[in-house]
Amino acid sequence: VPCIVKDLSENDTKIVSLVENIQREDLNDIDKANALIELKERTNLTWEEIAFKLGISKRRVMQIVGLTKLPDSIQKDLKEKKLSTAHILEVKKIKEKEKAKEVLDKVKDEKLSVKDTSELVDYLNKNKSNRDSIGRFEEIQLKRMRKKHEEERLKSSNFTSAFVANKDAFLSSLKEYSDSNIKGISEKDRAEVLEGISDIERYIKHIKEIIKG
Repeated sequence: VPCIVKDLSENDTKIVSLVENIQREDLNDIDKANALIELKERTNLTWEEIAFKLGISKRRVMQIVGLTKLPDSIQKDLKEKKLSTAHILEVKKIKEKEKAKEVLDKVKDEKLSVKDTSELVDYLNKNKSNRDSIGRFEEIQLKRMRKKHEEERLKSSNFTSAFVANKDAFLSSLKEYSDSNIKGISEKDRAEVLEGISDIERYIKHIKEIIKG
């Protein structure tokens, strides 16, 4: 296969290395941000051009680069992956700095998901007059959790009742047929019955595995 061998300058080699780093999935966003800034300085490209070359949106590029303006302590948390960029973007919606810091601490301490963080931020922004709004949110979350557990308990109880009742009805209906009735079914019906039995066996095995844990 014909190929062109091209000597790269030190700057070109560095640019290639930066692009490869930025595209690494395991690289934290702070290191990506620093790599993006260095890439811009070395190439004199606009952010829009860099975004196009990397195959990502300019908005995403600016979100990452903007992380370098955060306090050192937060940047450290991002590097150590105690926080994610998505968490930061959610918490940025809180205008009060002290409240935002309180939420970030809560996210780290309790390892909140981005979804939970988003719900907390939305609640705080809608209840700014409530001085202990985080505490109130926790109460609501606890009630929601208890309600979910109760619903799951009722579902389990209902499943048991339904299973027992249907099992008895199912076995009763099968016992109405004698061995000779079963042996007398056609070839076509036999295939359908056997397929149905296989489906039942598979699901019973599935239920057993769940119950045994």
